[in-house]
Amino acid sequence: MKKILARTNSENVNKHINRYGDSALHYAITNQSKTVVEELLKHKDVDVNRKNKRNCTSLHLASKWKEIPVDLFKKILKKSTYVNAQDEDGNTALHVAVLNESTTAIKELLKRTDVDVNVRCIDNQTALHFAAKWTHMPIHYFKEILKKPTDVNAQDQDGQTALHYAILENSKTAVEELLKHKELDVNLKNRDSSTALHFASMWEDIPIDLCRIILEKSTDVNAQDEDG
Repeated sequence: MKKILARTNSENVNKHINRYGDSALHYAITNQSKTVVEELLKHKDVDVNRKNKRNCTSLHLASKWKEIPVDLFKKILKKSTYVNAQDEDGNTALHVAVLNESTTAIKELLKRTDVDVNVRCIDNQTALHFAAKWTHMPIHYFKEILKKPTDVNAQDQDGQTALHYAILENSKTAVEELLKHKELDVNLKNRDSSTALHFASMWEDIPIDLCRIILEKSTDVNAQDEDG
């Protein structure tokens, strides 16, 4: 492998090798070939920012690799110029990492000062929306997202907030952390005019303390959804 790469110029090391527009690096990351990825990253002309036909960079693909070795992810991240680059679905590497429950990628991405947690995907969802839907997301990482300048009240194309999703997923820890956020608005309505209180009322075994906090923060306990 080393001998082959030594004879490979910049054009060849980055050229498309399949119908998806993947480079050799894209392909190696997708197939979780640690040794090949390491050797490709040593090549002076390898372009980690190159996108395939789905607009994925090497960082997007590395963020899908749930068990990626941390040192390998760090190398890819260090060489990545556009940490907030979006794929064809509008997802950033952080979106992808949360969606694939890749804790290594999440941890390293959140260390970056230039990571933007408020970038919206094609469905108008932020990384926080994705995190709220991950029922058993390690709470440490959820807190780290909230420590960023996060729009905690961001609404997706259906008007859903992270709090709405967290309640719908019965994610006690996520709901608890969101309710601690001083800028949280529990009164926001989705496209069907449902509020957090409506969703909380559907949570059969909702912890009583959470129910009380949502009630206390609700300005209109008689708010009606589209079904009245």
